[in-house]
Amino acid sequence: MNNSKNAAKKENPVEEVIKLAREEKINEEDLLRQSIEEKNKLIKEQEDKIKQLEEKNKESYRQILSLKAEFENYRTRVEKEKRKQFLLGKIYVLEELITLYETFLHAITSMKDIKPLTNKVATNETNNRVDNIVEGINLLYKQLENFLKKEGVEKIDCVGEMFDPLRHEIVEYEYNDDKEKENVIVAIVSNGYLIKHDGEEIVLRPAKVKVIKPHPEETKVDTEPTEQPDENETNVEKQN
Repeated sequence: MNNSKNAAKKENPVEEVIKLAREEKINEEDLLRQSIEEKNKLIKEQEDKIKQLEEKNKESYRQILSLKAEFENYRTRVEKEKRKQFLLGKIYVLEELITLYETFLHAITSMKDIKPLTNKVATNETNNRVDNIVEGINLLYKQLENFLKKEGVEKIDCVGEMFDPLRHEIVEYEYNDDKEKENVIVAIVSNGYLIKHDGEEIVLRPAKVKVIKPHPEETKVDTEPTEQPDENETNVEKQN
């Protein structure tokens, strides 16, 4: 009996060691599990932060694209406005130069008409001066004409065309009852001018033209006698 009791007492320390080892193992597993959970938590937090940063980056990128598009639109509008202002300024200058061009042309025509008269009554010296003046005006006229051509100014050649209110201005009529010829331009009274810009025609000055129109219809005079009221009916009305 004593031997068995002593053997039981000797086994107890082993069991205690095993028990302690098991407890320590459980504690280690708990610590490992807690460590893994904390790491997973940290990883999730980092992933959430990364997603937030990615969303912010996407929003910032969208804003940058929007600002870029707005800037491009603004630059396009500014360039378009610059071209428009430049074109308006060019049109104004060309209109003034055309007036000067027509004045030179009128002066040259007048000089040609006066020259035969001056040859009869003026001295040779005077005639030479007149010739020099005419030559100078001709030179200026040619230079101005070349400049206008270089800038793309064209005369409106419209004889035989149909009248167009955007390009022509009627100042005279020629009467003709042929319906097919109605509103056809038969002569240019004063030259018109235009330029072409971006494939479109811009009229600087409409051509003053003479067009065909039918004869005006004669007003018909009603010559039928008016009916006179019956005397008997008139007397009856007076009696009433």
